[in-house]
Amino acid sequence: MDKKIINMFPGAEMIQNEEEKYSELLKELIKPFEKELSQFLDPMELVAFGQHAWNLGCLSLLMSDEKYVSMLKEVPLPFSKKETAILIKMIELKKKEFAEYDRFIAEFDLKSEGDGHQYTLTVFTVDHESFVENQRNKSNDFDLYDDDFDDEDFDENDYDEGFINRTAIIVKPIQPFYDWIESINEDTPSAQELEPLIYLIDEDIDDFDGWLKKNSEKLFHMALEGWTTNKKKWPQKRSYKMFREWFKVEIATMVYDMECEPVYKEL
Repeated sequence: MDKKIINMFPGAEMIQNEEEKYSELLKELIKPFEKELSQFLDPMELVAFGQHAWNLGCLSLLMSDEKYVSMLKEVPLPFSKKETAILIKMIELKKKEFAEYDRFIAEFDLKSEGDGHQYTLTVFTVDHESFVENQRNKSNDFDLYDDDFDDEDFDENDYDEGFINRTAIIVKPIQPFYDWIESINEDTPSAQELEPLIYLIDEDIDDFDGWLKKNSEKLFHMALEGWTTNKKKWPQKRSYKMFREWFKVEIATMVYDMECEPVYKEL
């Protein structure tokens, strides 16, 4: 058992241990996301969230990238879209910064100390085989730890190859954009023929709505220019509100390059 005083609130005293413990590692994993997650998770839920990310990070190191991405897409996660996006970033941080720590966090205990601003965190860790067996014996609504892959799927040397440190913005034209194309072009494509526009941005941008509002005119410009360079035919008095009415915007925080050939970027 590893014991650690974990400070869940700003300004509270935090007692340090000299020896590096898994409880400390879990705290470090949670720390970059603590402020945002604390808006909708209490301390116990926050640690459980971090435990979930830690174990998925450990599991992903035993999978091929393809298997890992497939798991995230196919398994229904019990989180909101925003929480899932944070979870994925936390998993990637686990893989990048704590890859050498391969034990799973099976259980934890969080006890309030003193004035309630200080917590004692106790964690119990197990190896992969014990963890999977333990999960099989539990009745979960969602099974993220089913050992349904073969050893030949594992490649410890390339688990992080192909991951791109960018967030993808997917801009999909909707009806007003189609109406505009029809007004300037007789050969109007159908909704199925018109491909979405994809842009890669810094993976560390937290205020996505703020970024989108600031850059919406540029994205609007690029979409319009793809159909005509004659700006007189563009809609006038463009605004962020109009941009959101003309396009559906989605984000993807997991971006992988599945090819071996280097990406060509025209400068």
